[in-house]
Amino acid sequence: HEIATFFAVSFEAKYSAMPAFKFFVIANAIVSIYGFLVLFLPLDDLAIGCCFDMLFTMLLTSSISAALTIAQVGKKENSSTGWLSMCH
Repeated sequence: HEIATFFAVSFEAKYSAMPAFKFFVIANAIVSIYGFLVLFLPLDDLAIGCCFDMLFTMLLTSSISAALTIAQVGKKENSSTGWLSMCH
């Protein structure tokens, strides 16, 4: 939680309310469950295992990039879209 004051008006930035953070948490939960399943129930076909591993790697990469993008916009403003910085 960060509070910024702009012309005597206080704004509170709550990162937990962002959809990108929810996507990040859900994607990490899905990949963690998959990781535990692979440990205890190994796949017989190596090609299917590689495809699932690549799919979940792409899911993790997209969730991390979404969360970092919103964090970067919160830290540094994007003046071309009119988003002001909320964190210092």
